[in-house]
Amino acid sequence: MSQPLVGIIANPASGRDIRRLVAYGTVFDNNEKMAIVRRVLLGLEAVGITQVAYMPEREFGILPRAINGLTGRKQGSTLQAFPLSMPVLATSADSTRAAQMLASMDALHHHTGRRRHKPCCCQGVWHCSPHADFNGHK
Repeated sequence: MSQPLVGIIANPASGRDIRRLVAYGTVFDNNEKMAIVRRVLLGLEAVGITQVAYMPEREFGILPRAINGLTGRKQGSTLQAFPLSMPVLATSADSTRAAQMLASMDALHHHTGRRRHKPCCCQGVWHCSPHADFNGHK
């Protein structure tokens, strides 16, 4: 059996939309997203996952920063992470495109943004989130 591929979609624009701001909802800055992703990576590594694909972005570098934080550990990291080969538009379309690409690669994926439950972009891809139910949807 081949090693499963896990995909991570961490959109720097998610979690700061106007609905959250005017409703005094929880707002996640990119440093918190990086910390969440780092914990996800540590969990994946703990269960033997070695291959991670992620949505590229140019605003903050959530995944590269999270991965760099792992390499300074005493035992190093066994994860091999690579960005998806896709254009970066810096819109919600990036998340949709990344989800479609991960689905075509048969990857499980973690989405840190609020669009994680949008059925048309997921195409059957399993989601995990700190706010998701046991089916992975909010």
